[in-house]
Amino acid sequence: MARQSLPVVPGPTGLSAGREFVERALFEAGFDQAARYQITMAVNEAVSNAMEHGRPCDDGHFHLAAAVESNRLVFSVRDCGGFDERAAPEPDPVAERGRGFAFMNLLMDDVRLESRPGTTVLRLAKRLPGAPPPAREVEPTAAERNREVVAAVFDALARRDANATLGLVDRGVMVEPLSTPVRRRTPYLGIAGLRRYLDDLDDTWDEFEVTVHELRAAGDYVVALARIHARRENFLADDPASFAIRLREGRITWLKVYRDEADALAAAGLG
Repeated sequence: MARQSLPVVPGPTGLSAGREFVERALFEAGFDQAARYQITMAVNEAVSNAMEHGRPCDDGHFHLAAAVESNRLVFSVRDCGGFDERAAPEPDPVAERGRGFAFMNLLMDDVRLESRPGTTVLRLAKRLPGAPPPAREVEPTAAERNREVVAAVFDALARRDANATLGLVDRGVMVEPLSTPVRRRTPYLGIAGLRRYLDDLDDTWDEFEVTVHELRAAGDYVVALARIHARRENFLADDPASFAIRLREGRITWLKVYRDEADALAAAGLG
């Protein structure tokens, strides 16, 4: 499939046109109806985020494109503003607002944020139907390297060394922490989001410690089996937790905390 592009006008009309564009590209690429529905939802969320957090380019449009790259269909959403990484509002208990990037990450194989002054591009990729899955890197050195990066991150967090932590993550990193009775959490995106998450931990808890007792690594993923000890005034939590972590080129791109070990292993393909 040749590269296709669509200028998107701000507002509902542009969102509707964008969904039709995505649906056509998916149909041409051979995706079935269920996959088309899910991927269209994910890309629509990306366009909606661009409209909400970014701004149109000089031609008054946002820009949506689709192209096949290395057995994957890649959608890119471009706006001409800087990405707004400020804290999202506290979500309604039954709403998904503020969880857009977690939602996209769930439905797509890869989600990457590329931001520079005056331009923000969000890329969403999905493997083509019938294409072989990417070969997992089976060299022990690759798994060991990822394991070392994750161990270094937890060590930096234990020392409250923000600079060391930030040096080990991708600039588009997404962190999905657990919510607790003390604080409801929404995903944190990017370097600024991670800085905010670290600040939020210090503001929320009088004590917060993560003790990792095992790291399991395969391919691009590491799962950390751990225990979280957290205390604030009369509230005390001391519970098992598992971290599913994805890496790219030695840097963490995604980290999600699970209460259940099996869920974290399944998310990393290690179940």
